[in-house]
Amino acid sequence: ALKKQQIENYNLKLKLCERAEAVQDSDSWKITTDELINLQKEWKKIGPVPRKYSDKVWKRFRAACDVFFERKSKFFKEKRQEEEENLKKKKTLIESIKSYKGSDSKDENIEALKNFQQQWHEIGHVLYKEKDKIYKQFQMAINELSSRLGISNSDLSIFNFENKIENFKKSSEGEHRLLKERAILVNKLKKLKDDIILWENNIGFFSDSKQSLAFKAEFEKKIKKAKKDQYIIQGKIHLIDKELED
Repeated sequence: ALKKQQIENYNLKLKLCERAEAVQDSDSWKITTDELINLQKEWKKIGPVPRKYSDKVWKRFRAACDVFFERKSKFFKEKRQEEEENLKKKKTLIESIKSYKGSDSKDENIEALKNFQQQWHEIGHVLYKEKDKIYKQFQMAINELSSRLGISNSDLSIFNFENKIENFKKSSEGEHRLLKERAILVNKLKKLKDDIILWENNIGFFSDSKQSLAFKAEFEKKIKKAKKDQYIIQGKIHLIDKELED
C-alpha cells in the first residue's frame, strides 16, 4: 500500500513538473508567479515518492521554476535600469526647456514647445515613485516657458491638442478616435452656447442693488470664460475637420 501511494505521489509530481514547464517561458509575470507559487504549495502537500525518483523529479520541478524566476529577475532589473536612464533623460530635457531662449516668431516658439512635448513622450516610462514628481517639474517648466514667450493658455491648449491628434493618427483606429473626439467637442460646444444664453438672460433680471451687482459680476466672469472656452473648442473642431479632410 505504501509503495502504491508513493507511485501515485510520483505521478502527481510529474504533472506539476509538466504544468511548471508549460509556463516557464511566460511573460505574464504576475499571473505566472502566482501560478508557480500555488504549484509549489501543491508540491509540499504531496507525500513522498519512491526514493529512486525523489531527487530527479524534484530537480526537474525546481529547474522549471528557476527558469521563470531568473527570467523575471533579469527583465525587471533591465526595466529598472531603463527607467533610471529615462529619468536622467527627462531631467536633461527639463533643463533644455528652462534654458530655451525663444524666437521672435510665435509659430517657431509654439513648434519648439511641441518638440519638447514630443521628446517627453518618446523617452518612455520612469521609476514609478518618480513619475508624478518629474511630470510636475516638466509641466511647470513648459508653463513658465509659455509665459516667458508670451504664448497664451488658449494657444497652449490648441498646441497640446495638435499633439493629441498626432497620437490619434498613429493608432490603427485613428479616424474612429478623431470622430469620437469631435462628437465629444460638439456636445461640449453646444452646452457652452446654451449656458452662455442662459447666463446672459439671467443678467437682465438683476436689479441695481449691491448684492445683485456682485451676482452680475460673477455671471459676467463665467460668460467671459465660457466664450474663451468656446473659441478653443471651435479651434479644436477645426483641426479635426482639417485632419479628416486630408
